[in-house]
Amino acid sequence: MKYVGISDKVLNDWLKDKDYIGCSDEGEAIAICAGAWLAKGERWTAFMSADGLCNALNFLTSYVIPEGIEMNLVISTGRQEPPHKVMSDILDDLLKLLKYDPAKIAVNVIRKES
Repeated sequence: MKYVGISDKVLNDWLKDKDYIGCSDEGEAIAICAGAWLAKGERWTAFMSADGLCNALNFLTSYVIPEGIEMNLVISTGRQEPPHKVMSDILDDLLKLLKYDPAKIAVNVIRKES
């Protein structure tokens, strides 16, 4: 399995033994996963913090979800710095609003207070 995204201190343990591609923006991670699906039918995993999901929402809602592109999302939550806390607090509600197909987009939320 291929992993691509932006690490944070909550994801460090999860990434420990994984070979992954780091990128500069969460939307870029989603785009790389979508490209892998479209080009080869490979289901990759994008990882990011809860506030990073905001950077990925446009591509997720305008292309990935409507087109049925498959991928996995790993989202960290629990950080208490202001931009992270806001998204950590609303993440579950936001995921419900997205109305994605869990068979096509598997979401794993890693919760850790930091």
